[in-house]
Amino acid sequence: MARIKRSVRAHQAASSSGFGTHFTSPVKSNDSRKKRKVTDLGGAQRHARVSDKLDALLRGETGETPSIPPAAAPGPIPDVSASSDVQMDPWMDVDPPDQPPHTPARPPPPALPPRISRPATEAAHARLHDAWNRVLPQLEVPWSRYYEHTHGRQHDPIPATVVFRCTTPSCTGPIPVQNVKCLYSTFIHYISVTSCACKPVAVLLVEHGVFPASPTRPKTGVSFDLLDFYRALFERSCDAVTALAAALHTVYERSSVG
Repeated sequence: MARIKRSVRAHQAASSSGFGTHFTSPVKSNDSRKKRKVTDLGGAQRHARVSDKLDALLRGETGETPSIPPAAAPGPIPDVSASSDVQMDPWMDVDPPDQPPHTPARPPPPALPPRISRPATEAAHARLHDAWNRVLPQLEVPWSRYYEHTHGRQHDPIPATVVFRCTTPSCTGPIPVQNVKCLYSTFIHYISVTSCACKPVAVLLVEHGVFPASPTRPKTGVSFDLLDFYRALFERSCDAVTALAAALHTVYERSSVG
């Protein structure tokens, strides 16, 4: 017997005009397993047994309920006053709890020895203080004149040789030549200064834009440009001295001077 092909769209003939033959999906046969009645798996029997037990309980066929025995009447309270001493444990001596050992108070620390007075050092500090008080008023005028002349201009370094020729007849004579190391922002400049008692070396240095490190015979001077930079750094840094010293040390080493 030849097998009948299912009616699918691929088996239809091609249409040359119009929309062709209308295709309708075939009706599929229903599954017979879905129409079967589900058989009971013993639920009816269990339901019947439970119903029978419930009816028996309602009819009182399970027997009498056991009665609860009445509570026993309280008897007389025994007198234990006479035998209480006999039943008590014998007395025992108990040691008191251990207490922490007594720690003696620490003695006060010994008093520091009195400060040793150093007359020589204190006298040197006093002389240095007096020398600065004498020379600082003389530095105000040259300091202001230097800033007036160099305002808005590039500051030139101090000449290698600074000589002051005194014209005062009562001058005691020139002071021996003094070598001074001048610190700038990027280099160190060594100079020689010749002056007299009428104009201290500190005044000559300030006239050329260098502040002396000592009031009488300075060996080192710092340029005003470097002092201005340090002031700006001090206003914006918590440790300007260490930062500036380390930076100058690095710059001077790279410049191979010092």
